[in-house]
Amino acid sequence: MKKYYKVAMILATFFVVSVLSLTPNESKANTSALDTTQNIAPASDNKQQNYIEQSAKSQVLSISEITTLNTALNQFSQSTDKKTGELLNAQFAVCVVDRLNGASIEDYSQNLFNTKQIGDKAHNKGILLVVAIEDHKYRVQLGDGWKGTALNQDNIQDYVFGDSLTEMLRSENYDGAISQMVQRTIGIAGQEVTLAQPLQSYAEAYQSIKAQEAKEKAEYQEQFTKMISELSKVMLIGLGVVLGGVLIYVIVQGAVTLSRLKRYKKTKEILNVDLSFNENLDFLPDSVESLALEFSNQFIKPTEENIKDFLKEKADILREEQARKLAQEKREKTAKNFMNNELKSYKNLPVSYYEIIKAFLKTDLEPTEEDMRLFIQNFVHNYELLQKQEKAEYYKLDQQALKLTTKTPKTVYGDNIFEQLVMFNLLTSSFRSPAWFSSPEYKAESHSSISSTYTSSSYDTNSSSSTSSSGWSDFGGGGGFSGGDGASGGW
Repeated sequence: MKKYYKVAMILATFFVVSVLSLTPNESKANTSALDTTQNIAPASDNKQQNYIEQSAKSQVLSISEITTLNTALNQFSQSTDKKTGELLNAQFAVCVVDRLNGASIEDYSQNLFNTKQIGDKAHNKGILLVVAIEDHKYRVQLGDGWKGTALNQDNIQDYVFGDSLTEMLRSENYDGAISQMVQRTIGIAGQEVTLAQPLQSYAEAYQSIKAQEAKEKAEYQEQFTKMISELSKVMLIGLGVVLGGVLIYVIVQGAVTLSRLKRYKKTKEILNVDLSFNENLDFLPDSVESLALEFSNQFIKPTEENIKDFLKEKADILREEQARKLAQEKREKTAKNFMNNELKSYKNLPVSYYEIIKAFLKTDLEPTEEDMRLFIQNFVHNYELLQKQEKAEYYKLDQQALKLTTKTPKTVYGDNIFEQLVMFNLLTSSFRSPAWFSSPEYKAESHSSISSTYTSSSYDTNSSSSTSSSGWSDFGGGGGFSGGDGASGGW
């Protein structure tokens, strides 16, 4: 009996060890595919760059999907130049936020791209996908290194975006939608660069679709040529009919011109009398000839009543224009008089009185003392806030403060003014001071609207656990820059 008991124990132990030894491999296999059709092997080492960022309120991507996407995006970063074989250090980042805080998707994406400096300075092959969940907007933002390539606005809108994407987003299938946008964008990029082998299928899929489109276009051209040939025969037959129609048109036009000339002469006769005795029309700047020509072109019978109605309408329009002009002149005069006196109480203003008055006149504020005083105070306040951010390192603080105050004249900004400047695209798109991106006030980790609960600078692809950190890893200094190229969409 003891003999059989020992044998049973040995077999049970062997079974448990076998099962445990298989578990890691199965886990690895389950996280190594970007979709159901394409398997992507993990990186050769066990460390990956994290290219995914989600805001705290929009955790739409699962941990497994983030792991899978990062595998593909790390492989994309190993893309090389097709001609030289040189490593491009191409970076493809994905950012999911809950809302854009009033900014357009284009401004938000461009500012975020340039703040993070996605890609490197030498090749500028960065890509940023931004998805705003509550605003139902998305955008693929491109580094300037993609200019003149297949990865452009038209191809992104035709291939990356589409009805299937809209359906997935509306059904809240964010994993599928974001994966599709990533895969198809990489597919287009693969026409210009050499991708890692696991990603080549995306480029081949795009090539296949383009080949099919070219075939359909050739068939269409053939049918079009055949149709033109048939139409040319019909046109020869109908040429006589067309010539006859042209002749009829010339006759009709001649009759119309003659009728217009008669109306012009009659209108001019009546106007000469009316303008001589009607003092209410003396201020009309138009000559009798121009008024008569304008009236005769309306195909209205030149009676005294019709002409008087025409002149009254002209006079009313002119009075309204003059009233608006006088109101604007009064507004400008009031603003200049008050603000010139008010500004004397401020010492060491960074801009001239003229610039402040001109900026105020661009707003919709009424020239009341309260609004004008508020505008001046907000400008001074915003300028002082900017000065606190190591003023020697930043570009034209006076103009940035003036621009900020002009756009939102009644808004008083707080200590997080830098984040709000970028969020609302109030800085010039060409501004890229290295000090700006390296300043402690605007590190990637402090971005208020992007505070992910799952971010990682490195993690083991063989397990689902990650080493948590704050913000994207290794962004904010690569040197990539976007001048604004890309494509946007919504659902």
